[in-house]
Amino acid sequence: CEVIQSLSLPASCKTIGDYAFAKCTGLSEVTVPETVEDLGIGAFSYSGIKKIIINSSITRLPSRIFEGCSKLTSVEFGDNIKEIGAMAFADCYLIEKLPHGSFERIGECAFYGCKNLKEFYVGTLDNAISYGTYYACNSFETIVIPENIESIGIMAFASCANLSNVTTTNVRAIQSNAFASCPKLVAVNYSDSLRFIGESAFASCVKYDNVNIPASTTFVGENAFSQTKWEKDQKNEFVVIGDGVLYKYNGASEIIAIPSSVKRIPANRLDLLESIKTVIVPESVEFISKNAFTALITETNSETGKQESYHTIRNIEIKGRKDSYASRFASHEYYTFIEY
Repeated sequence: CEVIQSLSLPASCKTIGDYAFAKCTGLSEVTVPETVEDLGIGAFSYSGIKKIIINSSITRLPSRIFEGCSKLTSVEFGDNIKEIGAMAFADCYLIEKLPHGSFERIGECAFYGCKNLKEFYVGTLDNAISYGTYYACNSFETIVIPENIESIGIMAFASCANLSNVTTTNVRAIQSNAFASCPKLVAVNYSDSLRFIGESAFASCVKYDNVNIPASTTFVGENAFSQTKWEKDQKNEFVVIGDGVLYKYNGASEIIAIPSSVKRIPANRLDLLESIKTVIVPESVEFISKNAFTALITETNSETGKQESYHTIRNIEIKGRKDSYASRFASHEYYTFIEY
């Protein structure tokens, strides 16, 4: 209803249903009366609303309630609101802060695309910052992740244009693309609890240089630091980080002797090499991914003319000690094993 410019909800109103006023682009200001006991999903999504006052005693802002409200600048509600639903403020470009900061739960993508949001909100009962929660929140410069957070979700802080410093206190896992494409990121203080860094977690953070991964880290995903200054500066033949994780191989040999500093060989670390004949695996190695020795193949699709890439298993020899992890791996994955 694009022509509705004002709305007066009567005191008898108890329920506002799902998407009740969605896409009411002429609507600019609403007061939700105390009598409302239930607010629906997306009730004001993609409307022209600029200001809303919620006098209701509801405890949760439902999913998508203000999604796409690109003119919203003012939200008023009481301390009774304890939970922010998924995508509740997604793409509310002008919103800078909420009336208070004491929330128990924050849903995924809750502040996705809120480029002017200046306050950082974390649910006190949450143990993770969910998928895309603060994607493209460009006003963030420094953030401190509180102790109750153990996991930073996929794309949680991706594309935050001005984020430069991050401190974690108890984070055990940083998921895929969590901080990808943060062009000003220069420093991350990792927790000693860190175990997992996902694929492309810091990809395209072009200024990120001082990467000090704690020894507690047992998994680092593919391209976790691709296109960072740190990765470009790695000139050693073998780049080993965390708890002996082979991050990258910069050599070009057909016979690769893995150094004894390596304990873990994740997937696709040697995939850019055209040819591998033999991999010599020391006794220090405790884990080898099933796809550790794959080749990356790029071909042109005959129908579309587009290039397509895929990984394929190579036929190689593995050399190692008798009864080592390497021998068991070779047997299980049907590689030729040579004892040395």
